[in-house]
Amino acid sequence: MDIPALGQPKKGETRDKARDYRDECERVEVERRFRLAKRKCGLGLVTAKLRETAAHVIAMSVLALNLRKIQRALLRLLAYLMLVNIKYCLYIIKSSM
Repeated sequence: MDIPALGQPKKGETRDKARDYRDECERVEVERRFRLAKRKCGLGLVTAKLRETAAHVIAMSVLALNLRKIQRALLRLLAYLMLVNIKYCLYIIKSSM
């Protein structure tokens, strides 16, 4: 990600608008992840004084975010499998009548 300087471009400087757009999209994605970490995992509440302790608290928050993502995927898979199983059971019941 090549981040250009914010503000107006200097005289004679030309910017690649396509690259700027891609960079902005990546920047928004990163900021969205940080907002989620602050809101849901307490990353905004880090009050550790020591550098090592703060690094561990941040690492645990990132781990919690990843676990939430995995949990969401597993719950979606479980819901899908349950729906398929219910449809299959209804099909068996209907065909046996």
